[in-house]
Amino acid sequence: MANYNKERYEFIEQMFEKLDTVSVDAVVGQYVQLRQQGRHLMGYCPFHQGSHLGSFIVTPDKGLWKCFACGDGYGGNGINFVSKYKGINYLDAAFDIAKDHGLISFDEYEKFANQNYSDNYIRELTERQERKHKKNSPNQVKANAQIIHNVYLCIKENSVLSPDHKETLINERKLSPERIKEDYFTFPIRSKEKIIKKIQKQYPEYSDAILATVPGFFIKKSTGKLSYSGYKGLGILIRDCNGLIQAIQIRKDTKKEGESRYTWFSSSFASYKPEEFIGGCGCGSPKDVLFPNGGKKHILCITEGRFKSEKLIESGNTSISVQGVTSWKGIEKSISDCMKKIVYSKIYLFFDSDILGNRALFVQSEKMVRFLQAQFPDITFYYAFWHKKDGKGIDDCINNGNMKTVKFFSVGNATRLVNNCFIELLEKYGIKKFQQLTHEQAVQFISDLQNACEQILL
Repeated sequence: MANYNKERYEFIEQMFEKLDTVSVDAVVGQYVQLRQQGRHLMGYCPFHQGSHLGSFIVTPDKGLWKCFACGDGYGGNGINFVSKYKGINYLDAAFDIAKDHGLISFDEYEKFANQNYSDNYIRELTERQERKHKKNSPNQVKANAQIIHNVYLCIKENSVLSPDHKETLINERKLSPERIKEDYFTFPIRSKEKIIKKIQKQYPEYSDAILATVPGFFIKKSTGKLSYSGYKGLGILIRDCNGLIQAIQIRKDTKKEGESRYTWFSSSFASYKPEEFIGGCGCGSPKDVLFPNGGKKHILCITEGRFKSEKLIESGNTSISVQGVTSWKGIEKSISDCMKKIVYSKIYLFFDSDILGNRALFVQSEKMVRFLQAQFPDITFYYAFWHKKDGKGIDDCINNGNMKTVKFFSVGNATRLVNNCFIELLEKYGIKKFQQLTHEQAVQFISDLQNACEQILL
C-alpha cells in the first residue's frame, strides 16, 4: 500500500461507496436483455453458448447475478460481471461502471483509472470489498442515529467558522446568518484530541469503542488511540426529516485537478483493514432534508447537494438533496417522512443543467421517477430545465438572476423529447449504443446532446 498515495486510496474507497448505490440489474442490463420473473430477472447468459432462458438469473434485492449452467465460478455482483464480460480486472471494471453511471467525471476517470495498479493492490482491494459485504461483519458495526447526531453536533458546537468560510457562505452562496449558524462550521482537522475530549466530557458514556462505530472515527491498533479522519474545509451538517444529523459533508478548501471538491466525514478505509484498525465505517449516501422557515407550500423539490436546497427553500419549498442523481435509492422513505408533516401535490426535479447531455444520469433520473410515481400516485412530477450557460446548479441559476429562464415539463413530455434527441444523435453518429464511443467521441457526443436538448426544450 506504500506505493499508493493517500489521494488515490481515498478516491477509490469513496468511489466504491458510490458504486453501492448502483443496482446490479442496472449494470448487467447494459449488456444482457433481462426479463422480470418474480423477484428475479432472467436473460441469456453471455458466457456460454446456450439458448435456454433460466440459467442466468439476476436478483436485485441481493445485488447478485448467477449463471447456474456455467458453474460455481460464474456469479457475483455487478463489478464481477463487467470484469468477466470485458476480460478486465476488478478495479478497472469498477472504474468503467462508475464512469458509465456518472459517479465519477471523465477528468477523474482519466486521472485515476489505468494507472498500472499492482496485482497485489487489486487483489487486496477485491478482498476488502468482498469482506465489506459479508453479513454480520464485526468491523461493519455502526452507531445508532442518536449517537451519531450527538457526536456530530458536539463537533460543530466546539468548532468555529473561519472568516474565509463565512465570507464564502455570505457573498458567494448568499445564505442567511440563521442558516449559516444552524449547519455550517470549519472542520476541526488540527485539534482532534481536544474535540474528542469535548465529546467524552459531554457524553462520558461514549467510550473509545463506541466512538469508533461513528463514521469518521477509528482506533489505530499500533497506538491504541482513538482518532478521526477529515480534510481542511467547510463542514456541513446533513440532516434527516426529523432534524437528526446523519452525516458531515466537507467542502475541501483545495482540490487537485480531476478530484471532487466534496467528501464525507468517513472512516470506511479503516473497516477494510481490520488488521490495522478497530472500528471505522462510512456514512453511506444520506438524503439531506431542509424545510422552509416560513409558510408551507405543497411542493417538494429534489435536487443535488445542500447549496441547491438552500436556494429552493427560500421560496417556501421543502427540498431533499441526493448526493448525485445515481444516489436516489431510499429517497421514498425521506418523502414519506416529509409527508407526515406536509401533504405534497407536486414534486419538482432540479437536477444540474448538464443532465441533458449525460445519458447515464438522465436514465437514472427516469428510473427514480418511475419508481416514485408507483409509490406516490397522487403526486405529479415535473422536470426543471435551464441553459447550462445560465448556471450548472439551480443555486447558480438563482444567484445569477436567471430563475426566469427555467422551464418546467411534465415527466412524460420531458422524457419523450430528451430520448428522441438521444436516438437521433445515435443515428447521426452511426452507432447503436453510447458505449461504442471512444473517450474523445463520448466527450463530443455529450456536448452535442446537451446542445440538441437545449435547442428543443429551451
